[in-house]
Amino acid sequence: LSRTPIVAHAYCRARLLTRARTPFTYKVGSFLKAMKSTGTFQWNAQQQGVILGCFYYGYVISLLPGTFLAEKFAGAKWILAIGIFGGSVCSLLTPLIATRLGYEYFVALRILQGLLQGPTSAVVFTLMGKWIPVKERSFLSTLVFNGTQFGTILTLSLSGILAEKWGWQSIFYGCFHLETSRHILTLTSF
Repeated sequence: LSRTPIVAHAYCRARLLTRARTPFTYKVGSFLKAMKSTGTFQWNAQQQGVILGCFYYGYVISLLPGTFLAEKFAGAKWILAIGIFGGSVCSLLTPLIATRLGYEYFVALRILQGLLQGPTSAVVFTLMGKWIPVKERSFLSTLVFNGTQFGTILTLSLSGILAEKWGWQSIFYGCFHLETSRHILTLTSF
């Protein structure tokens, strides 16, 4: 009996619990579909489920400690910087790790990326609470979190074009540049 439904259930549960909105999940999902059609990787359904879910294992583990550190110490900006930049570096390394080092290292990379990006959304709330004037919070909060949705739409739209023209690896290289740009904009905002 396959454990894929259990992994999928854990993945969906982690997704709901953390309310994570990251384009990385969609990138990996399209990455796995592309690999299945080209046959580059010979991963079964259970392994694919683990790859999709393990990001959220790391995410859930680091969510509360990262938020606690951001609120108790003056390091919210640095926690956000490390989370975003570290996650984008993991995105850059994804094709290399998946093709050269294999499944186990790829799973470890995904967990590391989840650990790095876990506290980012909560830290953004902390920073907005400290820096945005009370009368402007609702409007600016809406802009910040709609920007996340816009990033997802942009990533999904560009992923197909990038994969078709330059191969599946270009999705991760392109997203590295988008995430690094977002990183710079975020740090200059607060």
